[in-house]
Amino acid sequence: MRINQFEYFTFTCLDCPLEQIKGYIQKRWGNSEKYKITRTPFKFDLYETSPLKGGAHFEKLYFFTPRTCENKCIMFSNYSDGLSSLAYQISKALRIKAYCFQISTNDTHDAMNAFSYIEKGKKYVLSMQ
Repeated sequence: MRINQFEYFTFTCLDCPLEQIKGYIQKRWGNSEKYKITRTPFKFDLYETSPLKGGAHFEKLYFFTPRTCENKCIMFSNYSDGLSSLAYQISKALRIKAYCFQISTNDTHDAMNAFSYIEKGKKYVLSMQ
């Protein structure tokens, strides 16, 4: 994966293990017919330019644990805002810290580079360019 392949690159580092996130997601949306929760090996196909034939849709987001930080969880989204509202919800519900990053290329329409720090659902730092 090359970061320069993307117009937008958004991710959030959540200060808790993946198992805690799994529990929250399953409890919150596990029985919903609107959402499908799958567990697959991680792959960077969130940003494909067109959906699959037949009306299939790409995953909205991935959660994964870096090998070097097993007590942390990273959230990648295929939305330009990085699903920041979900980061707030998770941070508030689990009473954890979240570090949100939004990076875009300079030639992208409405380009934005930003960093937010969220603790227990409240934003404490916002830096934008």
